[in-house]
Amino acid sequence: MRWRRVDPVQTIDAAILLGADAAGRLRTAIGRSALFRTLRVAHGEDWAAVFAGEVTGAGGRREPILPRIAGAVALYEAAPDWWLPAGVAVDVPAHVEAVLWRAMAASRHIQPPAIVLPRFEADGTSGEADLYLARQAVPFERSALSEAA
Repeated sequence: MRWRRVDPVQTIDAAILLGADAAGRLRTAIGRSALFRTLRVAHGEDWAAVFAGEVTGAGGRREPILPRIAGAVALYEAAPDWWLPAGVAVDVPAHVEAVLWRAMAASRHIQPPAIVLPRFEADGTSGEADLYLARQAVPFERSALSEAA
């Protein structure tokens, strides 16, 4: 698949941290906040992700909520159970996107949910990406990350 940069106008509903200290940074950001401890998290070697919860905003509207984490990559759900960085889109016509997401999962023998982080070239497009599987996402308070807190 190919990806391209677009205006970052998507609703942010997840974030991923990369690097050896990713789990620790996420743990620190969530801290002891009762609200944040209910957010779903997933992690692996050198990465950790957090998925938004919802709060009731002004006028009774439901709004996503995430902790603020310096250096985190903001994500949006581009298709059911597929997250991309804000400002990134699949570089195909909209009517074939769903077919391509299914084909990517089948060709890689993976089952989403998954986070796709394209590696961009100078022209703002990409044919390569890093893939992070988030199938084991659980509320922070029930995760291995919480046990180390």
